[in-house]
Amino acid sequence: MSACKNPFQAPVFSRVISLRSGAARVFFELISSRRLAMMWHRDISILTFLLSIASGHAQSDTLSRIDQRPQRIVSLNICTDQLVLQIADPKRVLSVTWLAKEPSESDVVALARSIPSNHGLAAEVIPLAPDLVVAGTVTTPIATSMIKRAGIPILELPPTSSIEDARRQIREIAGAVGEVERGNELIGRLDRRLADISVLPERSRPTAIVFSPNGFTAGPGTLVDDVIQRSGFANLAAGRSFGAYHHVPLEVLLSEPPDVLIIESAEESKPSLASQILGHRALLRLSERIRVVIIPSRLWSCPGFGLAEAATILDATANELRRSRQHE
Repeated sequence: MSACKNPFQAPVFSRVISLRSGAARVFFELISSRRLAMMWHRDISILTFLLSIASGHAQSDTLSRIDQRPQRIVSLNICTDQLVLQIADPKRVLSVTWLAKEPSESDVVALARSIPSNHGLAAEVIPLAPDLVVAGTVTTPIATSMIKRAGIPILELPPTSSIEDARRQIREIAGAVGEVERGNELIGRLDRRLADISVLPERSRPTAIVFSPNGFTAGPGTLVDDVIQRSGFANLAAGRSFGAYHHVPLEVLLSEPPDVLIIESAEESKPSLASQILGHRALLRLSERIRVVIIPSRLWSCPGFGLAEAATILDATANELRRSRQHE
């Protein structure tokens, strides 16, 4: 006779539990409850074990993603300098351009102060063995070509021509350095400030034009033009088909003056022949007849929160001009 594998199917046990006595029922319920408790304990133990494995994998994946972020970043452009330092942890940045430390050019002077500078040369970058180089498509073509040949990962970004382009570049750099959330936070700050700006109807917009050192202005298809229009002005340079960047003769400003003259200047910049025209006697006389607003070039030369600051300055000027016209 073969042994019974399940003790609960044994003949003796069957005869015992067939008795309808209270003791038999209590005995059966006790045995059953203990089996149930053992099964629950086993299942919970297995579940706990599986969850710990899953949690371990999740933590491992998170750490893996963090470890895969670039840890040795180099920037070769003033605009990428500013975005990299605002989005990535500065401790992960090996070098930025010397312009990042110039108050007249940069919004991140404090962040850049402790980081070694470069002058956009491949000889400065390759020995650092970076795991990511961020550069412009225009400013350092020879250096970027040599860096590519050295097998170093590089992200090249073209000049921005609109606020939407600026948002796109912020997202691109944030993704490249592994800080998507920080990039979204920067875009959120920019958009919240821009949302506070009142947009005037086209027909009632005052005119404005930018006058920079050497007499250059910014026309259609430029980041500056987009900020001007978002701030409630009609860009006079766009109406005259000057192109993206064009020299404006001083005689044009004197014969057809705008409602607002925007002087783009570099704060704390050294005297130069290019900036001498900004102190021209005829321009000073013109400033007595029209409104003049000074916008530091560092605010709207690159993507970043500075765009909202420049737009806020212009928006305040547009509102003042509109109120003064209502009282005339």
